[in-house]
Amino acid sequence: MHDPLGWTLVFHIIGIVMWIGGLLAVTQIMVQAASATAPAAREAYAGMARRALNALAHAGLILTVGSGVILLFLIPPEMRVAGWLQAKLTLVVVLIGLDIWLARMVNRMPEQMPARSRAGMMHGLFASLFFVILILVLLKP
Repeated sequence: MHDPLGWTLVFHIIGIVMWIGGLLAVTQIMVQAASATAPAAREAYAGMARRALNALAHAGLILTVGSGVILLFLIPPEMRVAGWLQAKLTLVVVLIGLDIWLARMVNRMPEQMPARSRAGMMHGLFASLFFVILILVLLKP
């Protein structure tokens, strides 16, 4: 019941689900928003994207990174230098950069709506990076 590693992993996984789920939700909203022509619809999509980004994705990002830093102190030192973990951490940094890029796109909505193809590409990119990270963590190649 008092296993700090186990509880930290639980919060790390909850954070990941919130972060990636939020990013995927935002990009899907942006795909739909790209077709909107009415100002009221564009404003509604922009509001939905901002709420999903801030309340879900960024809250998950904070939980993921915070618990991840704690995990780095709780795992054995030899695991910290494992190639799979270094690759995972590199991809997490890439995800954070893409998250920042997405946030800038969302902040320009509704005045500057993203192209449907760009939003769809980002959706696929977020999903692909998540799958690769998941493979690295579970299989530890």
